[in-house]
Amino acid sequence: MSLKTRCPACDTVFKIVPDQLKVSKGWVRCGRCAEVFDAAAHAAASDKANPWPQTSPPETVTQSTVAASSVTSAANAANPTTAIDSATNTAFTPKNIAIEATNTPARPDLTPSKEQAEADLSFVKVAKNKAFWQQKTVVTSLRAACLGLIGLLFFQVVFSQRNHLAAANPALATGFESLCQAVGCKMEPFKNIDAFKIDSSSFQKVPVIAGNTASDAAQAHVYALKLTLKNSSDIPVAIPAVELTLTEAGDKPILRRVLLAKDLGFNGTTLAANGDWMGEMTLAVTSNPATAPVSGYRVLLFYP
Repeated sequence: MSLKTRCPACDTVFKIVPDQLKVSKGWVRCGRCAEVFDAAAHAAASDKANPWPQTSPPETVTQSTVAASSVTSAANAANPTTAIDSATNTAFTPKNIAIEATNTPARPDLTPSKEQAEADLSFVKVAKNKAFWQQKTVVTSLRAACLGLIGLLFFQVVFSQRNHLAAANPALATGFESLCQAVGCKMEPFKNIDAFKIDSSSFQKVPVIAGNTASDAAQAHVYALKLTLKNSSDIPVAIPAVELTLTEAGDKPILRRVLLAKDLGFNGTTLAANGDWMGEMTLAVTSNPATAPVSGYRVLLFYP
């Protein structure tokens, strides 16, 4: 009885040797379409092999050969698994070479190790890996992990943009405040320095009051700063601070000061969407003989 297996891809039938299945643990590759499959799971119906080889008839037939043939036929009729030795005319049982080859243990020195056999059969590893990743439990676990990572990424984005979302949707502010109380964060007005632009600004010395010499000396270095800001975005934005830099004739800085919005008369923390605001304040600049007189200024918006 010979062993056969059928390729599930191209339906080709192949003969296989049990020793080959021991080495590859039952996995084989189709020599026609290169499909890797389990030989035992796709075993084909076996055909009965003819135990007797076909030989050519003798050239001459003698009486002794006829007698031997008669004895052989009689012995075969009595016992189909026996044969007649033509030299001694005695019956004997022939050896089944296929069974002996199957049941004979392999020599340890000629049998490759398990690691070497699996290393040589790389297609077996590929087939096992493919079968593992196609399992239903593995596919379900990977999908759940992907959904969990997507949810975590969404939460991180929302959490990092909470101030922007609360400014754009005031109804979400209460929810974000509750979340911050749970995780220990803080809600702040949305900051976007690019949303602001300076419509106008001026820095002028306060005019001296005529007829008051004491006042003239006191007001000689008093300046008035006026600044108009505009919010160009569609949501309320936190009001920035102002950096005022006084320069000399060569545009070299000689004095720098940071002014908060409340110093300029702004009440609140945010400027309304598409809104504008004008602030004003007076500054007294103490004269210093070692420095050049003030001849210019620069203003810069920033968030401290």
